[in-house]
Amino acid sequence: MESNKQSAWALIINDLIESELNHFIEYYRVPSIDRVQDLRALTIAWISTFFQEQIDSDNIGRIHTFVEKVMNESDYMSHGWYRIPALQATSFLLTRDDKHLEGLLSNLSCGQSSHRTLIMISTTFIVPLVSFHNETIRSSTMTNINNLQWYYEENIILRLSAKGTVDDKKRWLNSLKKNNKEQVVNFVNDLLEGSSAFRCVFFGQQFSKIKTYIIVKLLSQLSSGHITKVNDVKYEDLGIIMKFQDAENQHPLTGCSIDLSFLKEEPFGLFKSE
Repeated sequence: MESNKQSAWALIINDLIESELNHFIEYYRVPSIDRVQDLRALTIAWISTFFQEQIDSDNIGRIHTFVEKVMNESDYMSHGWYRIPALQATSFLLTRDDKHLEGLLSNLSCGQSSHRTLIMISTTFIVPLVSFHNETIRSSTMTNINNLQWYYEENIILRLSAKGTVDDKKRWLNSLKKNNKEQVVNFVNDLLEGSSAFRCVFFGQQFSKIKTYIIVKLLSQLSSGHITKVNDVKYEDLGIIMKFQDAENQHPLTGCSIDLSFLKEEPFGLFKSE
């Protein structure tokens, strides 16, 4: 671990990533603890998203190497695909490896709702970096819509958070109103004509669960003496936390109220066209 130039806070979060990754790898093939494993991987994704500049090269390399290993294993299509989506998102975020991005997005329309939940929340971390015109997220989203699969509404909001122009997003929403099911048409009308602050608790609830897990892990490690660097945290380290708050506030899907003002010809708010 390259610790000589890191702040005490950076050391703490890198230690947490290292610990969670070690446990995830150790129990990767244990089927009875999927929920804990999911939280471990989502913790790594959350920290990497909002403290990206603090993640050291050792952790980046280990995450990428593990994801690459799993995706190349013979049982990836039957086993690995639903266990590593959060790490695929993290690897893409930290290395921009498109193979890992496509592996994640290709399973967004899987038939199992429990796996789809994990894949969708994993995609949330990196969707602002994904092109609105990415064919994999487009086709996966349309499969969920056409089959009225659970969370198809959240999937629509997820794709609206991708990188693209307002005109393209409006054009797509209006196209969904043609020759589609009544539920879809009503939902799209709510998006286009309803409040600019659209209530959607799915993303906010999932982020809250992850943050609660992180707090519990940090407190448990502190009480057990595993974290020994907390007394070295300096006042200037708090600037990192302030940057995190800014980054989280700028992410379009961290709360329970989604800013849709860009659809109503108001200031774009959190959704920025590029």
